[in-house]
Parts: sequence; C-alpha cells; structure tokens
Amino acid sequence: MRKPRVDAEKSARDREQERQQRAAKFDAQKEQGVTISAGNIGKLSDTLTEDKLAILRLKRRAQKRNAIRTDTDDTVGDLPVADLESDGLQEILSRERIGRTRADVTKGTKDLSARIGPIFAMIKAKEDGKKIDAQVKAQQSKAAIPAAKSSAPAVYSRYDQEQFNKDNVTDFGINTMSSYRGAQSSKADAANKSAVDSTAPTTPDSQRKKASPNPIIIVPSAPSSMITMYNCVDILQDNKFIESDVKKKSGTKYEPSVYIQRKNQDGTVRAAIKVIDNPNFLSGDEWDRVVAVFVQGAAWQFKGWPWNGNPVEIFEKIKAFHIKFDEMPVEKTIANWNVQVLSLSRTKRHLDRASLLKFWETMDKFMLKSKPSLRW
Repeated sequence: MRKPRVDAEKSARDREQERQQRAAKFDAQKEQGVTISAGNIGKLSDTLTEDKLAILRLKRRAQKRNAIRTDTDDTVGDLPVADLESDGLQEILSRERIGRTRADVTKGTKDLSARIGPIFAMIKAKEDGKKIDAQVKAQQSKAAIPAAKSSAPAVYSRYDQEQFNKDNVTDFGINTMSSYRGAQSSKADAANKSAVDSTAPTTPDSQRKKASPNPIIIVPSAPSSMITMYNCVDILQDNKFIESDVKKKSGTKYEPSVYIQRKNQDGTVRAAIKVIDNPNFLSGDEWDRVVAVFVQGAAWQFKGWPWNGNPVEIFEKIKAFHIKFDEMPVEKTIANWNVQVLSLSRTKRHLDRASLLKFWETMDKFMLKSKPSLRW
C-alpha cells in the first residue's frame, strides 16, 4: 500500500504535543504518590485460566492472519496512531478501498454440485451410448466384408479359363457338351420332379410364421409396482417417471402388450421392443427373446417361469432391474439377488433421464454380450 503524504512539520508538532501531554500526566501521578504494587493489582477471574488464555491468544492470531486490513487497524504501513488522527490522513484513508485477495473473490456461498452432477451424468451416458453404437457398427461392417468379397467379380486370368466356361454354352444358347439323348432324359427328370412337387401340399409364404427378432421386456402386474403397463412407455421410451394412478386418471387404458420405440439421435427408429406383464403364454422361442425383467421383490412373481422359477437361474439368463425412490430402503430379497437398482427422486423429475439412462447403458452391454442376434 502506498504511504499517504503527510506534512512532516505538522506530524512532528503533533507528536511533540502528545509527548508533552504524557509527561505531564506521569508527573501528576508521581506527585500524588501512586505506586504500583501487588496489593493494588486486581486478580483475574478464577474461570479465566491459563489454558483458556492460550486458546484466546491462538484464536486472535488466526483472526489476524485471515482478516483483511482496514483503516481501523492501529497502524497503516509504518505510521503510528498519532499520524492517523490528522485531518489530511483521515481524508485520504476515507477514499481508500479494502483490499481483497484472489481466494476471497473466488469463494462462493452456494453449492452447485446438486445441479452440475446430473449434467455430467447425462454427458457421460451420451458418450457411452456413442461408444456402444460405434462397436455395433464395427461388428456389422466386419460381418459384411466377407459377403462383399464373395460378390466381387472374378479377375480375368489366362491360366484359369475353366471358371469362365462352366456352362459351356455358345452365344445362341446351344449346349455343346450335351447330346440329344441326354436332353430327353433331363426333360423327363424335370417333368417327374414337377409332378412330385404338385402332389405335395404347399403353403404360401404369407402363412408361414417367421420368428420375430424383437426383444421382450417383462414388467410386474401388481398395481403397487412403480412400473406397470400404464407407465412403461413413459419410463422406458420417454425416460420420465409418471405414477400409474396418474395415468389411469388421465384416461390411459390397460393393454396386455405394448411396443416402445428406441430411436437414434437423428430420430429414426432403431428397434421396437415388446413389453408385457403376463409371461404365462410365452412359447419357447419367445422366452429366448426375453432380455429384461423388472422385479417387485416377491419370489411368487416368477411362478410358472422356465428354469424352475428359480430367480438365481433366471437372472443369469435375463437382466433384472428394480425401481425405487431415493429414500426407500432396498428389500433384503432384492439385495441378495443379481438385480440392478434404479433410484429416482420423488419430487425432482428433471433427474429422471439421468437415472433411467443407466438402464439402457446396462442393457447395451448385456445385449452385445449375450443376445447379439436380436434387434436392439
């Protein structure tokens, strides 16, 4: 801090006047005969012990280190208290600002971790999703390379003419390697084959049942579950939690099965996933397409399932999830099973997307490892 300019003669005059006043005061005390002794010194309070005095000294030193120097301090720079009482110095100090350090300026009063945390989670989920998409595209490109190689035209070689003369047919469609008798026998064989094919029963292609590659997700049928057939589209497709009672009051009707669409970033449909709550009517092929199940917590939910209805064996084949609120404890049965818990806030709906994206991250890894043949 720059020292304020003060008239040297005025400051010297003030110091001399103060010295004379102190000397006159001390002379008056000597004339009165006042002496300092152990008798006229008052004792400190019994409660203020030496340990407490030491603690007070340490606190005062810490306050001095952390405090910002102001114009109320005893000294400014090297100037004594007497110099501060002059009118010119007081006027200068009144226009000065209190200095602040870089650390004091950057200190904030609000904690923004609750707001910044979900944003970082969303960014990380998007990055992980892009990585999984890149891995799937790479595998698809690797699988397409052999097919492309087989469909490529053969390169001409003068030493390998047999591959260009497989049919042995001239420009006019005459097979030079056959005979008239051979042609008659081949025509007879073709007639017999057509007669056999005509007697066999034929079924049109439209009536043939083809296996659907779409995956299946099972949700609980109990109305007390946080995910049901009423709100499964909102939770899985829109990544937003809406209670089942609210959906019922709004006019949503029960459907035994619904399809949710998983879309890419450009808006195109990536896959259609079937959601049901009654797996008792599934066939063997359809059980192979079951990829996920939402667990409510009771073992009777898996009664009549394959693998003897044993949850431990079921969760080795199918990925299991459980949805709950943050303040709700996890049930003991669910804690003992191989179930991933998805926690949602009861009031903060803007945090649903970050929590529900964990379901898709886990399922992307599971599908890539366990069931890559299904559309996902």
